Amino acid sequence: MRTDELIQVLAKDLQPVQPLRKPWLRASIWAVCSLAYAVALLLAISPAPALADIQHLTSLSQLAAFFTFMVAAFGAFASTVPGNGSNLLRWSVVGSLSWLVLLATHQDPGIPYQMPSSEWECVIKIIGGGIPLFVLFIVMARRAAPVNGPLTMALAALAIGALMNVMGCYSSPHTDSMATLLWHGSSIVALVFLGLLVGRTALRWLPSR
Repeated sequence: MRTDELIQVLAKDLQPVQPLRKPWLRASIWAVCSLAYAVALLLAISPAPALADIQHLTSLSQLAAFFTFMVAAFGAFASTVPGNGSNLLRWSVVGSLSWLVLLATHQDPGIPYQMPSSEWECVIKIIGGGIPLFVLFIVMARRAAPVNGPLTMALAALAIGALMNVMGCYSSPHTDSMATLLWHGSSIVALVFLGLLVGRTALRWLPSR
C-alpha cells in the first residue's frame, strides 16, 4: 500500500472529537458533586448535626482537612495530564500535615485517651461513604491520560478521605482530638493505600512495563 493510500484509509470516516475539559474544570465539577453528596449523606445520617459542640480549634482542623480535599482533588485531575500536578501534590502534603498537627497539638496530654463507642461508625462513614466518590472519579479520570494511575488514585483517595472526615466530624462531633487523629487518620491512610493498590488497574492508560 502506498503512503497516500494509507493516509486516505486512516482519514476515512473520521468523526470530530470534543476536547477534554481542563483539569481544574473537571476537578471543580467533581468537587461540587462530592460536596453535594457529602451534604446529602450528612443530612441523611444526622438530620440535626451538633455544630455547637465543635470547638474552635477543631473547626480549624476541619478547615485544614477541607483545604486538603480541594488541593488533592485538583492534584488528582492535574496528574492525568503528563507534566502537571507536582505543585498541587506538595500542597496536598502541606494540608495533610497541617490537619495532623492541629489535631495532635490540641490533645491535652493530661487526659488519657478513651475509645468512643462511635468510632467504628466513623470508619464506616469515611471508607464506605467514599466508595461512590471513587467510582465517579474513575469514570471522569479514565477519559484523560493517567500515566501514573497509583499516584492519581492516591491523591483522589486523600481528597475523598479528607472530605469524609469533615462529614464524619460534623455528624458526630468529637471531644477527643486524639480519637479523630487515630481513627479518622487511619481510615484516610487505608483509603490512600487502597488507591495505590487499584490505581494501576482502575486507571490503566499505557501498557504496564
